[in-house]
Amino acid sequence: MFIGPIPKGTPVSLVSSMDLGADMPEDQRKEHLKKLIALVKEITDGLKNRTDPFADRNVLEKMVGLSKCPDYVINKGHYFGTNLFAEEPGLSDADKRALIAFLKIM
Repeated sequence: MFIGPIPKGTPVSLVSSMDLGADMPEDQRKEHLKKLIALVKEITDGLKNRTDPFADRNVLEKMVGLSKCPDYVINKGHYFGTNLFAEEPGLSDADKRALIAFLKIM
């Protein structure tokens, strides 16, 4: 199946991170796939009619709702050295520089 051309400015992460439901229970996956198929049809119809379906806030909200990554951040990394954990104090600037220098010699 071909969908396109995708208009310039479309958030690639919304398209590439669509949750296909592979790790969902069977009944939940069926409902999820129905929503996904309806969304793809809506987008495809919009593209066939030469409109930009991604300009429609409704379409974007549906895409975010079906995304594995609704915050657009795919690689969040880790929180080592930050102040995000109450159990562990974050690294000081001097400690961060020392860690970077150590990693450079590896």
